[in-house]
Amino acid sequence: MIMKVIRLKRWSIVLVVIAVTILVFNYVKDDDERTNSENTDSVEPYQKVEWKCDKCFPFNYNLTITSPTICQTGEKVDLIILISTTIFHSDKRKALRKTWLTATHENKGHIRYAFLLGAVKDTKLQTKLKSENELYNDIVQGDYPDRYYTLTLKTLSGFHWVANYCPNASYVMKTDDDVFINIPALMESIHSNRENLSTSIGGRCYKRERPVRDKSSKYFTSYEQYPYKQFFGFCSGTGYITSIKVVNQVLKVSEDVPFFHLEDVYIGFCVEQLGLSLQYIDGFYADAEDVDLCVYKGKTPVVLHNSLRLPNLVFRMWGEISPCKNGISHNFISFLKSFLFHSEQS
Repeated sequence: MIMKVIRLKRWSIVLVVIAVTILVFNYVKDDDERTNSENTDSVEPYQKVEWKCDKCFPFNYNLTITSPTICQTGEKVDLIILISTTIFHSDKRKALRKTWLTATHENKGHIRYAFLLGAVKDTKLQTKLKSENELYNDIVQGDYPDRYYTLTLKTLSGFHWVANYCPNASYVMKTDDDVFINIPALMESIHSNRENLSTSIGGRCYKRERPVRDKSSKYFTSYEQYPYKQFFGFCSGTGYITSIKVVNQVLKVSEDVPFFHLEDVYIGFCVEQLGLSLQYIDGFYADAEDVDLCVYKGKTPVVLHNSLRLPNLVFRMWGEISPCKNGISHNFISFLKSFLFHSEQS
């Protein structure tokens, strides 16, 4: 009996020693991680971050499809909308052409648009893309690889295209092919913010955001890519607007801003270097917040991103059959028809 008690005490002591060792190890590990994180994050305070270089990022890419008829020489255009898409999203492009892009009057009105794509290796897919463009004349393609990691190149190629082929546009918007845009509300937002947009980018803007360090996220940013605690401010790439003046300034400064894979964050870097500002605009929803579209009845979105992958969101927001009685779709259609009629008369 005495021996059993002694053995139990010994095992108890062993277990206690093991538990203490594990706790100490974890504490030291966590402390090291905290120290490393603090040292990395506090290399320089947010206000003193230097994110620039000397001509380290020249844009050495060419446009292989330019669709020059989108903007005729000397033609006045109020707004040009650049829509990021991929070779596999032809259905999305068709949906947009049938819905909110009708406000462009097939790219002949005061508002114009262009779909932005990168290079495609598959010759059959490239042939289909050329055929699509022969029908619609609304595609701009660059010779950079078309991947998520090159979205920055896609946006910059769109800006270069605007500077060269649509220089008389007053305002420029960048968005994606899974976004619904309320064109009348957008034009009202531009009108209300026209003075600010000469020196800013507007939309769903964030002044302080931490880089995502989760490797499983598509927004992952390593400490090697960006060693600081916070990004400069930026506006969500789901939809932001600015003036042609700012676009030209961004193109000029971009050569001195190192490449960064998150395009909206990169544009934010350029804005910071230029000493320009961000303009938060109501109605720009970076993410759809509810599967029930009736919640937007009283909100009248300017931009609504289909982050929830709602089936046929664009058609549901556009269609005559409202998702809720006297809801946003009916009101929006009436507003849009009035807007288009007014445009035709002017």
